Amino acid sequence: MSTHKKISVVFLVCFLWLCLSSGSAYCIETPNGKPVVEKWISGQVVETSWVGSSIVIRWLQPFGTPSYDEFTFVVPKSAAITKGTSTIGFTGIRVSNNVNVRYYIDSIGTAKVISIDVLI
Repeated sequence: MSTHKKISVVFLVCFLWLCLSSGSAYCIETPNGKPVVEKWISGQVVETSWVGSSIVIRWLQPFGTPSYDEFTFVVPKSAAITKGTSTIGFTGIRVSNNVNVRYYIDSIGTAKVISIDVLI
């Protein structure tokens, strides 16, 4: 096998490995610089707490027998919140809004929001 073919095969193997190893979760860094796995969830807002900066989302849990479950998130000031193409504040989120939430679990097990997209 020629050198050119060997390089092409190595490149192809590396490219395929990269494509197959990347999933729906990406690695991001928290403010303390430690990498965490980014996750997402879609559902309906059932509760907001402006005082505690938290939000509760009801989502369809598809594992086993499909059922609705609720998940509580902390919404830090750094979270990006959008509705359509407009940026909105935390107070712009209403109960019954359908949302997509990107989040991560911090080192003490708290779900922290990276971004919220309010669906219109």
